[in-house]
Amino acid sequence: MATMAFSEKVREIKQVKRVDKGKAIEMFFALIREHPFPVNTIVLHYAFHIEEVAAGVFYKKWGEKFFPGIADATVEIWGEGRMPQEYQEEGLSDLDLLLNKRTLIIGAANSLTDEHGSRFPSAAHLAIELLGLTGNPLFRQLLNFYENTDNRPNSTFFDFHSFIKRAHIYNKYINKGDEEKEDADMQELLSFLMKTVEVDLWDQLRFLECEEEFTSNASKFYKWVNPSCPKEKIEITCVRSDNHAMAKYTRKVFGRPPDVYVQQGSSGSTIVFFSPRLLDKLKLSGVDIRDFVRILRIAEMRKNGLTYNLESERWLSFNKYGVNLCLTWQDLEASLDSEFCPPWYHSAKGNQLLSRSLTAPEAPETMLNIQEIVQAIALALTPLIRPCKEDAAVDCKACKFYRLGFISCRSRRFENRTNGQKQEVLLATGTNGS
Repeated sequence: MATMAFSEKVREIKQVKRVDKGKAIEMFFALIREHPFPVNTIVLHYAFHIEEVAAGVFYKKWGEKFFPGIADATVEIWGEGRMPQEYQEEGLSDLDLLLNKRTLIIGAANSLTDEHGSRFPSAAHLAIELLGLTGNPLFRQLLNFYENTDNRPNSTFFDFHSFIKRAHIYNKYINKGDEEKEDADMQELLSFLMKTVEVDLWDQLRFLECEEEFTSNASKFYKWVNPSCPKEKIEITCVRSDNHAMAKYTRKVFGRPPDVYVQQGSSGSTIVFFSPRLLDKLKLSGVDIRDFVRILRIAEMRKNGLTYNLESERWLSFNKYGVNLCLTWQDLEASLDSEFCPPWYHSAKGNQLLSRSLTAPEAPETMLNIQEIVQAIALALTPLIRPCKEDAAVDCKACKFYRLGFISCRSRRFENRTNGQKQEVLLATGTNGS
């Protein structure tokens, strides 16, 4: 009796589909919750879209309850989006193939998992609702992207939609009618795209995990306030985390990049990022990113006995070979790698300092903890509190900050020296400059 009732429902879905596909899909959703359909083959059409590929991934990862065996199902490519001729001649529908051949057709052949002619923006949206995953934040960004690029003129040259379309055209052109080679190439492309969807899902999952980490003791917030101008504040956000998505999550929390962002991982990898907005503002007060770079490296090297020689105006240290080094301010603020301070890589274009990263896992880790990094950043902001106002007659070397080599101080000394030379020329020529 149960079998009879099931057969009746299948027959009814087929009949309704002829006049109202949307209603037939809803009936199919209800039926599949009562009666799972085993699947061992997933089918996409030759000119597949990224959201159809994503639907295939969703079914394989979350569809075992409704489609037993689908997690291990093979994924094949059939024709140009229509039911193959042999099945048309037999009068078989997509539901027949699902029942009798355990084959699920996605986004093609007017199947019940093909969104065309229904209320769903894409095959991926249809899959999410069928699987009972609607509203899950894991899929929000991906579904928005698929809808924007598939249904609206928002696709760019580098979007997967555009790339896949070009790949189809290129594949036909390069293989010149060799169908076997075409199929093999498209199958390879399909495997790659399925992997990209899995990577995107993993990335979204890591992003969602950030909230718990960020609100725990892993995060600390510092606010540097200029005592001479209390309205002048700089926020420094520090997080202990190995989550690569944490910086992106922090931008979401603040609605913008924090002024200074520090993230330190368990392996010692550390990133210090300065927002372009902050650096532009600081430049007006004479603070340069090179001040942060130099002072952070000085703080690091002091852990290994770095000292300053006032007579030579050089920082003295030893490299790993025991060779005595006499370092200028320029040596300590240089971009990219520093042979003198290997833990810290300065990316001038990225406005950041890196200590051990994905591309340099062998680099020595910093000896500075987050608190010491924050102290070095605060020290680099000294010119905002005590701007240099000395004239050429004052011995700057007597200033306790001289050895730190602030850009604003060096600029002022250069200006004083230049003005002094001009004055000497005027006195020597007997002119008053008018």
